[in-house]
Amino acid sequence: LAPENAPNEVTKEARAIATELDIAERVPVTVERDAFGTLKDHKPNFENNPKMRLINPSKPELGKVSKQLLDPIIATVKEKSGLLQFKNTASVLQWFQPIQNKNKYKWIIFDLVDYYPSISEKLLTDALNWAENFTPIDQKTRNIILHVRKTFLFYKGRPWVKRSEPEWDVT
Repeated sequence: LAPENAPNEVTKEARAIATELDIAERVPVTVERDAFGTLKDHKPNFENNPKMRLINPSKPELGKVSKQLLDPIIATVKEKSGLLQFKNTASVLQWFQPIQNKNKYKWIIFDLVDYYPSISEKLLTDALNWAENFTPIDQKTRNIILHVRKTFLFYKGRPWVKRSEPEWDVT
């Protein structure tokens, strides 16, 4: 359970960021809506090991701003580092098709579990610090990206955070 005033404090921070960016009139306040789950009945062994996806309809509206700030950072890091990142199967296949002598290579498949909600502030900060080896990231951009992590789940009107969260101060 999160402190009752925590969502209001985070909303004030979001409003201040939106005002500073001169987009306050276009960015609505995050609405407190109850979280819910969906069963993943298409997964293998569903009968014996059911999985559920938690849906949070109260995501911060500044997430779109954060994505717009992150996209050029990611593009620059990919270009300068030579690392690959694929967003979908089609882009992997497009990359894989022209490779000659495919039988000489090994293919590794992995699945990221709980990827989106699990990134810690430390891991995100470390990733941004590493990205600065390839492109500058100003403090304002960092603050926006880190602010968007400050999310709550609501159930019966009460705010909740992960057990290990928050590392940020909302008092």
